[in-house]
Amino acid sequence: MNYTLELVNKTLNYSIESLKNLTFTIPQVNVTIKGSELVGNLTELYQNVTRYSTKLQRNATHLIGNLTELAMNFSYYSYNVSENVVRNVTRFIDGNAPVLTWAWRYWDPINYSIMMANQTFQYARNVNYTDAAQVAMTISEQALNRTLNYTAEYAPQVAEWAVNKTWETTSYAARYATDYVVQSSNGSIEFNLYHPFNWTRFDEVPTVSNRTSDLLRKTAEMMKTMWRSPMAGVRTMMREIPPFDRTSITFGQHVLTWDERLYDVPQAASDDCVYVLARDFDDGNFTILSGKDGITVQLPTAVVEINKENHVRVDGSKQPTELPYQSEEKNITILRQGPYVNITTRDGVSVRCDAISEICVYNISGWYHNKTLGLLGTNDNEPATDFRRPDGSNTTREDEFINAYEVTKTKNCKVDSELNIAKGKFAAKTDCYIPESPKCDELFDRRSYASKFRSCFQAVDPEPFRQACKRDSKRCNLKEPKKSICTVTAGYIAACEAKGIQLQQEEVCASCEDDKLPGERWNRRAARKADVVFVVSESRKMKDRYGKPEEQLLRLAQAVEKNLEQNKFKDVEFGIVAFGGKDVHREPHVHTIKGELMKQVSQLQRGLSELRFEGEEPMEAFEAIKLASTYPFRAEAAKTIIVFDVEESLYYEDLAEIVDVLDQNSITMNVVSDYAKIDRISKKKSNPVVGLTGKGVVLQEDKKGKSKSKYAEKISLPAGQYVKLAKTTGGSIFSLDTFLKGHRDSSAIISEQVSEQLQPQVQSSAKKQCVCVRGINGDGVTKCRSIY
Repeated sequence: MNYTLELVNKTLNYSIESLKNLTFTIPQVNVTIKGSELVGNLTELYQNVTRYSTKLQRNATHLIGNLTELAMNFSYYSYNVSENVVRNVTRFIDGNAPVLTWAWRYWDPINYSIMMANQTFQYARNVNYTDAAQVAMTISEQALNRTLNYTAEYAPQVAEWAVNKTWETTSYAARYATDYVVQSSNGSIEFNLYHPFNWTRFDEVPTVSNRTSDLLRKTAEMMKTMWRSPMAGVRTMMREIPPFDRTSITFGQHVLTWDERLYDVPQAASDDCVYVLARDFDDGNFTILSGKDGITVQLPTAVVEINKENHVRVDGSKQPTELPYQSEEKNITILRQGPYVNITTRDGVSVRCDAISEICVYNISGWYHNKTLGLLGTNDNEPATDFRRPDGSNTTREDEFINAYEVTKTKNCKVDSELNIAKGKFAAKTDCYIPESPKCDELFDRRSYASKFRSCFQAVDPEPFRQACKRDSKRCNLKEPKKSICTVTAGYIAACEAKGIQLQQEEVCASCEDDKLPGERWNRRAARKADVVFVVSESRKMKDRYGKPEEQLLRLAQAVEKNLEQNKFKDVEFGIVAFGGKDVHREPHVHTIKGELMKQVSQLQRGLSELRFEGEEPMEAFEAIKLASTYPFRAEAAKTIIVFDVEESLYYEDLAEIVDVLDQNSITMNVVSDYAKIDRISKKKSNPVVGLTGKGVVLQEDKKGKSKSKYAEKISLPAGQYVKLAKTTGGSIFSLDTFLKGHRDSSAIISEQVSEQLQPQVQSSAKKQCVCVRGINGDGVTKCRSIY
């Protein structure tokens, strides 16, 4: 309700502002409003809302009693009814599945209804109806009481607010949209309204003034921004509507099928071995392969490979494909999110892989029910049929099943029928008498009340994971025996996450350098290294001003590296975060550079060339700044973020949170944005003003033509949230207009400022106070603050 009131209120306010700013030239229509009738109707509306809310409150007790009786009757009849319905509906769906699936291609609601009914009745079979009735009664009573209370409390307020707002709007309309007002003898108000167009003849198309056009555009942008908030909730709700996605996972040498059967695939003896993980054997919409180089996803319009280094190649490209990637048809999207590469398709298949940690999560739409074959199983809700071979026959032997989906059919790739391990290279050897890790029972035994995974035991059976954990902990030649359990724990966490249950990784698996556990602190010496992250708006305005902003960004990066090297920095790396673009470039995202998140300036152009300055809607940089603050910065390096945005932000309520994150990592933030104050000052100077320090010191070229970043002159800083962040972190602000023009002093002065800001972090007396924390993906991340 509060959001609705806010939306209506802002809409009316914008309407009023629109009326204020219109150019009035030609009358459009004569309007007569009878004040007495308007007041009478609004008063009657207020009285009716108040009266009906009172009646609703009075009948609440009777309604709750009826609901209680209904719930108790429901508990008596539900079980028998559900059994019959489940049986009949199941037969109907099984018999008509091909027809119903075909129909879905042309009408989504049919599919949703069918799958919702099937899922509902499947759940109904296992429900304790006595408990369900009691729960339903309690929830219904609570919901009803809450609704009644809110109605009784807010309905009169809404009615009163509507009356007042209507009068306010009418008053503004009469004041700003007329050139005369006539009070007639019959109590009505008569005035002329004027349209906002430049229109003198009916045989000509009307035009809108620039001022009016800009106002309408801003109003539309505001409405789109407000619309995104409730629609996000709708999208979340849609995930809970059948057909439900199915999830399978590969982690290390373990496979969890679509139907949650867990087994091991031994490491192949030959690098040439290729296995079919999953394939749509009905329509051929996708095939997922696993081989020595990683994972390959074959789709009707493209082939996507993720190698062991998390590099992505599309359609066999020799060089890594830079992310984010979206196909021309927009049916394939690939993003880099932390250590994961995310592939999503319109074919109902998605893959999320961290190839370095050897864990991949596969999701397919519920419409692939009983349509897939491969090492990931059949997706038919029957674990017993997961070992179905390509010819349709089932087997109970893992070796026969694995061999059936090996593509090359070479001898070295055949799994031995007796030992059930690959011939030649016995990577799974467990005969070196290493004891099982006690952590396996502690974490996965149902009787273990100390297990941090216990909250997921009802959703994901822990027993197969307990056995897999024991097998892993007994393997020979383990490099880190303490972490032998980590692959299985990561797989279990991913399986629980697919069920909507969030778990934390075991501490030993989330350790940082030198086996530091989360929460541990230590000091280290600073190194003369620097990490620089560009946070770039991909708004069209960036390109419309001066053509190619990526060229200016590269020029700045080269100047920063040169200046830092002159100040004895030995290693400088750059990263790119972007936001505010179009389609996949809209939300804050990272841009890879030759497949990596951080690279030296010599390779930066590859990442910058993938920026797409096509965004039409304004977007603030704060979420992108948060994303940049979670970058894999080197612990010993000095760090800075440079934000490039077309507009300064004037309001953001969570500024303290961002300040805290930047401070914890000793990140200096600089801003290059649209600052009219800097541009006005620059026009009064003989030499252009490039920016201001956080203390208000003017930054410009000196009279001799040499860049000089310190002047005695000081002025007050312009307003803005970015300015506050720059000032708090010891950064500076710069004119975007001067920067995009490619003025010779802009990059030089910005690079000088960056160098001066980072110098204290790496001086000989500087130290880093570090702490091991859990990253957003549960892994261990080292965060270091500079101590001067």
